[in-house]
Amino acid sequence: MSLIARLLPDNPVLTKELRVRMRGSRAYWMLFGYLGILSVLLWFQYYGWLNQVHTSGSGGGEAARLGNEIFIYLLVAQMFLVLFITPAITSGALTIEKEQLTLDVLILTRLSRRSIIAGKLLSAVSFTALLIVSSLPLVSICFMLGSVDPKMVLSTYLEMLMGSVLIGAMGLMWSSVMKTTTLAVMATYGSVFLIFIACLIIAVPFTMGAMGGMGGGGGSSGILGSSMVAIYQSWFGNSYLGIPVIEGVGFAVFCFLGAWVLCAVAMVRLEMFPERKALMLRLLSALIVGLQLLSIDTWWVQGWYNRGGGAIMGSMEPPIGALTLTCLALLLLIPIFGTGDLRPSEARNYLGYLAKGWTLKGLTRGKLHSGLPYLMLMALLALGLFALSFALVGKSANIMNSSIGAAATTTPSNAANMFPPGMSSPPPSALVVGPNGKLIPANPAVRGAPAAAAVAPPAPNVGDFPQAAAAILATVFGFGMLCLFLSVLFRNRWIAWLIAYVLLLLVLTVPEIANYSASSKADLSLFNQLLCDLYYLNPIQCLLQMASPGKYMDHRYITFGDVPVWQVTACVWTIIGVLSFLASLPIAYRQGKKSVPIPYEGMADVA
Repeated sequence: MSLIARLLPDNPVLTKELRVRMRGSRAYWMLFGYLGILSVLLWFQYYGWLNQVHTSGSGGGEAARLGNEIFIYLLVAQMFLVLFITPAITSGALTIEKEQLTLDVLILTRLSRRSIIAGKLLSAVSFTALLIVSSLPLVSICFMLGSVDPKMVLSTYLEMLMGSVLIGAMGLMWSSVMKTTTLAVMATYGSVFLIFIACLIIAVPFTMGAMGGMGGGGGSSGILGSSMVAIYQSWFGNSYLGIPVIEGVGFAVFCFLGAWVLCAVAMVRLEMFPERKALMLRLLSALIVGLQLLSIDTWWVQGWYNRGGGAIMGSMEPPIGALTLTCLALLLLIPIFGTGDLRPSEARNYLGYLAKGWTLKGLTRGKLHSGLPYLMLMALLALGLFALSFALVGKSANIMNSSIGAAATTTPSNAANMFPPGMSSPPPSALVVGPNGKLIPANPAVRGAPAAAAVAPPAPNVGDFPQAAAAILATVFGFGMLCLFLSVLFRNRWIAWLIAYVLLLLVLTVPEIANYSASSKADLSLFNQLLCDLYYLNPIQCLLQMASPGKYMDHRYITFGDVPVWQVTACVWTIIGVLSFLASLPIAYRQGKKSVPIPYEGMADVA
């Protein structure tokens, strides 16, 4: 037995997949084409530089620049090739078994679902890893030219390898969901395209100087820019959860956990009763979301309190802005876990069915009644991790004062670095950010002098972390109940899922369009005013007002301008949640009256 066979796990599916793939000519032609494309790109780049040396007589001293350019060209080319090849390998792994009518035979064997999924994924990732590693001789040319060190190569290859694992797991997941290979391939490439667009959105603010260009305003663009930079730093920064690491470790951890979650979805889809295996999927989802949010919150809080302390980049927005990504993550998760199918046997005792979802046994079942309880626990976990990030950076006392009003009055730990040499306190003419977001003199004596400019009246009490937590929990409750109502109304999870995401998209985009299309509040019609008031359904608006209370109302034409946004948001979503619950009662009652036999898998739950 070869050394490779000894190192690989004893998995019949993996052995079969590797033998089928590597004993044909297709794999070698793919390897030949992969290296051929990279070699052609390398030759064109080197030939262009050599031609420049011969014609102008200069360029010998730019060998280091050439090495860096060649490395970037090879890296980008490999990324596109991996994005193109990996989905084609894994997206038909299970659908081919379905089309050839061999999946049932495979499931009936003594192999576990975990072994089947692991064998399919490892075989695809092994071939992708072979493609990535085979390009190392081409990259080694960059070492001769300089500007590229082994640490950089290790970081980039780690990111490409773990990215291929995530994409491979995504193709495997769609292969378990779809019925045909064509649909699985289309869904996989569509998902890869959306991820590519999301990565561009994250990378553009960072490369264009989001902290300087968009972060200084303190408005929505500042929070958006800081959020994108926070994601970038948590993935590709040189520290992860405050621990110094090589660049790309955070991205590798995210890809590994994401692949684990997607493989768990594929395993659950192979079960006869998938809802009974939901505990593993939910725990993994909480793990990846919690770990990602904790890394973002830690970077944000540490960057805010250590500005100018030698960090590569610090956050220019108060720590409360980190909850923006928490809100966005919860809003995207609510339609996934808050929708489901309601059987007539479950609707016969609808209230008792919903009450069982709040029990420990109910949370382990992937049914409709346990979606809202799980989402509420996820929201509490995310808020707790935000508080934990303050403890990790040694600022536990500031958790209740994380908005701009309280943070502006707190002297950062590196205050000595913020003033001229030899001065440990602000000069009399120095300006600081006041509670209302305006610049005011730092010296109290100057602040009260008659010659000082008039200070704007203080902004209303827009709230802080406790008020933000209340708005977020109310949003999760209301939106979750709305998804429950849609599931009961349409009796189809996928329809409810689609409508919920359409409503979420409208809430995030329509008020922005209606608001910026008007020059003043007086120009708004009643209908346009209602569209602008959709801001109240977005909990992120509460955080924007807390981050910049003085500038928030400058370009927002909402009805209750004198009332903090978090109060209206909490009240509106609570009312929506209660009305959605009451509206679902008669519909569930009518479904429960139908004489439909109880399915076998539901007998234990009814009993």
